[in-house]
Amino acid sequence: MYEIEMLGLAAIILARSTSSVDEWENPRSSFELSTVNNALLESFTVHARALVGVFYPADDPINDDVLAADFLDDPTAWATGRPGLTPVLTEVRRRVGKEIAHLTYTRLEVTAETKQWRFLEIAFDLLKVVNVFVDLVPESRLVSSFRERLEGLVSRY
Repeated sequence: MYEIEMLGLAAIILARSTSSVDEWENPRSSFELSTVNNALLESFTVHARALVGVFYPADDPINDDVLAADFLDDPTAWATGRPGLTPVLTEVRRRVGKEIAHLTYTRLEVTAETKQWRFLEIAFDLLKVVNVFVDLVPESRLVSSFRERLEGLVSRY
């Protein structure tokens, strides 16, 4: 639930942020705003990538990776019941690896136009997957407040 809430709330804050660094007259404030926005972006993207990995694991997951299928009585039910991996979520996996989590030369190729993240679209696509997951998982395998907290998060959109 922590991963889901951090992703969703960070997406809302980033999407609602209307302040531009250029609007700030104080250079220190400009630097601070930029730093906070970068930290929030990093948090959002790392949580998004983590959730994509849970719901759409790599072909060779590591033994201690948490996978959505682990929560089901029939693990194959997840592979057949989950929504398809959207282009936006496919892009998350690649971009977070190349632009956020690892120091790569690919970062040098990122332009101002391609640097933008579609926060709400990413969060929305993941929340759709989470809803399917919650419908398939036996109630006993979810923390008691999971559904309530998820509904509270979704209502903020």
